[in-house]
Amino acid sequence: MTDINDGIVSRGKVTGKVIQVKDINFDSLNTHFHDTIKENIHSGESLIFFCKKPEIALLGLLEQYDPNKIAFVFQEGSILCHFAVVLREKCIPAIKIGDFMHGFVDSDICTVDAEAPNKPGEERLSKG
Repeated sequence: MTDINDGIVSRGKVTGKVIQVKDINFDSLNTHFHDTIKENIHSGESLIFFCKKPEIALLGLLEQYDPNKIAFVFQEGSILCHFAVVLREKCIPAIKIGDFMHGFVDSDICTVDAEAPNKPGEERLSKG
């Protein structure tokens, strides 16, 4: 299988706290993150961002977090879009798995595994 067939947007593996990104308007997104998870910027906590698709408005998140401690889960989107390319350049793990929530809510702990060979996309996301 290829990375595309396996749901891999960018290779890597991270375990962290789920943050659902529902609004991709950058001004709203920026305000939301400053209001709700500002403490995470300083804590160095690992985070997994659940987003509908890899949109350019998400670039602001990459400036706020250690690239070794974040990952992205997308419902849909192209692996050739600008944001997906930037994720690969920064070695930030990202997967695309369709109906991505699979019972996850904010603050759940999950693992994004975009390294293991021959796994379908939905098996690349696990609790804990």
